[in-house]
Amino acid sequence: MKKIFLLLLLAATITGFAQKTVFDIASFKIPGGWKKEQKTDLVILNAPENKSHTFCIITVYKSIGGTGEALADFQAAWKGLVADRLSVTETPAAEKGDPVNGWSTNTGTAAFSIQGTNGVAVLTTFSGYNKAMSILVITNDPASQQTLDHFFSSIDLKKPAVPKTAPAPASNTVAIVTPGSLSDYIFTAPPGWATAKSASEITLSGPDKQSTLSLLPMAAGSGNLETDMPSIFWQVFDGFEKDPYNPDHHIITKGVSPQGWNYRKEEMGIRKMVNGNSIQVYGFVMLVQLGNEVAIIAGSFANSGSLLWETTNADWQLFFHSLSFKNYKGTGVNPLQQSLPGKWFTGSYSGILTYTFAANGHYASGAAFSTTREVSAYQLLEKTTSFVGDGTYTLKGNILTLTNAGTKKTVVSQLRIYDQFQYGGWTHHIGMLSKTAEGKPYEVTLVIQKD
Repeated sequence: MKKIFLLLLLAATITGFAQKTVFDIASFKIPGGWKKEQKTDLVILNAPENKSHTFCIITVYKSIGGTGEALADFQAAWKGLVADRLSVTETPAAEKGDPVNGWSTNTGTAAFSIQGTNGVAVLTTFSGYNKAMSILVITNDPASQQTLDHFFSSIDLKKPAVPKTAPAPASNTVAIVTPGSLSDYIFTAPPGWATAKSASEITLSGPDKQSTLSLLPMAAGSGNLETDMPSIFWQVFDGFEKDPYNPDHHIITKGVSPQGWNYRKEEMGIRKMVNGNSIQVYGFVMLVQLGNEVAIIAGSFANSGSLLWETTNADWQLFFHSLSFKNYKGTGVNPLQQSLPGKWFTGSYSGILTYTFAANGHYASGAAFSTTREVSAYQLLEKTTSFVGDGTYTLKGNILTLTNAGTKKTVVSQLRIYDQFQYGGWTHHIGMLSKTAEGKPYEVTLVIQKD
């Protein structure tokens, strides 16, 4: 009996695995002592902490629609999961592995270095049955190889069920009307952008060669922009799908312009397969409610450095503030005037900026910035600098003018007030678009402060 117990103990020590875990179409054994974190679209497995501070992380991604070509599935997954996130510039040659229950396997390996952290990325993609599933390993621990071998040998994939009937077509499809209403758009292209017009659209091309805006003919709307958006979005980006390797980038912005028209803008990472290659971009559509019709403005850009990336550039804001419609008759009430009063702030660990706008036309502002410097191996000197100001403001349309009571100096900006959904929640914003002393546009964005 003692001998049998020792053999069982030895076997458990060598494998170090518990019962199989099922996720999506895969089942696998988690290495003993590893931490598991499960989300909607992925499972993350972390190796136990050790004295040498090495790491090994396995991420199992939920299956997505495949291209029908195993190599193309691998290349698309590599770009989305490794190249774009770990700044790996080359796609390695895919190494074919043994099939798993009829699924083809391809694996690629590359070294990476991010902010002083060096490691190796190993991506394995399983393809078949019009689906693809990926598992990414990043590690700097050579001793983890045996554990990884056991993990991958434990993987089993099930064949997806074949649907008995085709899915019913969407019932809320909004058909884009024939061209003929492009003349209602009034706008100014951002500096350096080229404008071209055809019978079916007006196209604005950014000087970065990565950003494009399209003004499309009006569409018959349902009266609800949220309802109309899905159908129109995927008509505009026909053949694309939501990028499964960038699922968190979905930003919704909605608000009312100074003229009184309601708008809704949705932006997400999307991809399209062309000749076995995955084209991955950011795409957005803004719908504007104009009576029984909606105006459609679409944009696409390559990456976070492109001109339409609002965080670092102001090209979209410049276009937005210039936009109006020839035949639209406003309500005569400026919604920004009603929404501006309140306390607004923005900030981080190193600084904070606040504005308080009163309904009687007065404002107060405050700013505080902290800097640190090392004075010894054990001490940091932190210095905080603060500024305050107050005065009066006027708002005409979207033009906000602040006049400082002490200096009598004025600051003029273009104002937008909007709600935004990002990272799972809604926030209420104001954006104040101004220019630097050199004439470069920039926007200060603040969030409403709740009491």
